[in-house]
Amino acid sequence: MKVAGGSMAPTWVGRHGEVRCQHCLSSLRIVTAMMPPKGQAYVCPFCGGEVTSPGVADRSGDVVAVHHPRGNDHLWQRGDLVAVRRNGIPRLKRLVALPGDVLALDGLRLTVNGRAAGDHFDAPLIVVNQDWLSDSEAEGPSSEGRPFSWWQPSDSQGRPDGGWTRQDSAWIAARSRDDAMPFWLVYRHRNVFHSLREDSIRDNYPGNVSLVRPLYEVDRLVLTANVQAHPNSGAATDLSTSPSASGDIEVYFWTTNGIVMHRRPLPHEMSAMRFHSRDAVSVSADRNAEIPVTQKRPVAITAPQGTIVAGLLLERPVDYRLRRIDATGAFPLRLGEDQFFVLGDNVPVSVDSRKWGPIRRDDLIGWIPATAEPTAAGR
Repeated sequence: MKVAGGSMAPTWVGRHGEVRCQHCLSSLRIVTAMMPPKGQAYVCPFCGGEVTSPGVADRSGDVVAVHHPRGNDHLWQRGDLVAVRRNGIPRLKRLVALPGDVLALDGLRLTVNGRAAGDHFDAPLIVVNQDWLSDSEAEGPSSEGRPFSWWQPSDSQGRPDGGWTRQDSAWIAARSRDDAMPFWLVYRHRNVFHSLREDSIRDNYPGNVSLVRPLYEVDRLVLTANVQAHPNSGAATDLSTSPSASGDIEVYFWTTNGIVMHRRPLPHEMSAMRFHSRDAVSVSADRNAEIPVTQKRPVAITAPQGTIVAGLLLERPVDYRLRRIDATGAFPLRLGEDQFFVLGDNVPVSVDSRKWGPIRRDDLIGWIPATAEPTAAGR
């Protein structure tokens, strides 16, 4: 099937233009319906720089291979990427609820059997910030939209300090955690639509550049980084070691339910590590004063002296929710034995079960393996 439109972005997109920000060099796929007129400027969703629209959608949509279920040989699962038929038209969506599941609302967030819909599977990730800063870049916001690091060495009160240094586009822990207080590398989020002022993270979709809508605060984050212990450090410690152990890296997240934390042993070779706030453990409230995370500074890292941290990538999982225009009266809703609930990954624009209601088993054409890579039409 050839993808049409942007209802499944960022997973797949239809006919689109690929735009590159001249300030931060980030690439952005914008579907035809969202492409601003040629020459019109819009804000880069990653660095706040001004980008000029090419005004053309010169790339074909993704093409995906749909596997047709023969009889009952496919066990449908939450999170499946599926092709469905609605009013005779085939569409691509994500399966979020199965027969017997109970759908309800937490505010406007959709829950399935009491948990957020996206927590039942690995929801696709949307980039919030990538640490582009090189040694030659200036510190602090740039009026020209030039990228700068949104990470800052801080003390426990969030004030700037010299606990981490920048070298060859990587951060290095400059002081030992054996000191009286840990030294932190803290992420300070900037609002690209409001002069890069410090603000909480919201559910912006980078490709929806022409859409005006309310943005909701985000409370789930994923941090990925390349990490290495100091070359002269001893063997990495076990996960059971104390919080002050010299061989661990600690990552703290602010969430609506309190501060949570990951502690992992440091690798001796540079290795990619991923930290998901959903899987972190809660931190006791009496420690809150010593951890410099807040709603506007939602991530902090501390590690032993000499630890190298590079390629910091902060993302957020797609949050499946209703929009203000969607009817809420049908919830809570228990699906019948032949009913499924499907949504598009581009939650603000997708037309799906929020409008149609549940679909029937006969509406399911087939599924697309999550590991399958789409191809551009014509290749």
